[in-house]
Amino acid sequence: MHQGKRLGTLIHGVVPLGTGNSKSLPTTNATYTVTVTDKKGCTAVDPFTVTVNPNPTVNISNDGPLTCTKTSVTLTATGGGTYAWSGGGTGATKVVTTAGTYTVTVTNTTSGCTAIASTVVSGDTSIPSAGASNDGPLTCTKTSVTLTATGGGTYAWSGGGTGATKVVTTAGTYTVTVTNTTNGCQAMQVL
Repeated sequence: MHQGKRLGTLIHGVVPLGTGNSKSLPTTNATYTVTVTDKKGCTAVDPFTVTVNPNPTVNISNDGPLTCTKTSVTLTATGGGTYAWSGGGTGATKVVTTAGTYTVTVTNTTSGCTAIASTVVSGDTSIPSAGASNDGPLTCTKTSVTLTATGGGTYAWSGGGTGATKVVTTAGTYTVTVTNTTNGCQAMQVL
């Protein structure tokens, strides 16, 4: 675009690149020439240079997903310049604690050109469905009871033990904690 001059009765302010109604947007730095001809056939030529500032290249990543044991995720943006995150924040990194889509706008501080990128933070906080049963009760003839836990993952019994079953010889209340090995979430069952 070029700011023009007044020639005769022809006034032009902004001249689109091209001729007539055609317009083009340059993609590289170049020098252009504007030629204006008035009704009398007089012409004026004015060269001008167009500088094309490229948009910054922005990349975004996250170290998710969120789980029961990983309660925050760090978002990282690259591309230089300044950063503006959805939901606030202006650094190259942002820590989030909620699953969702996050967007960053990177601005080239020299040209003012911007680029936008987004990342999805997923969350896996599903709790295992812990179940427990026993084959009791203890009696004079049945001197041990087998406790059985279900729900997958790993098991931790009160008083010790890490298997899906535990044999006890004393009446009482027993607890098993079932841990989902994928996300670290836990559920407890009391017998």
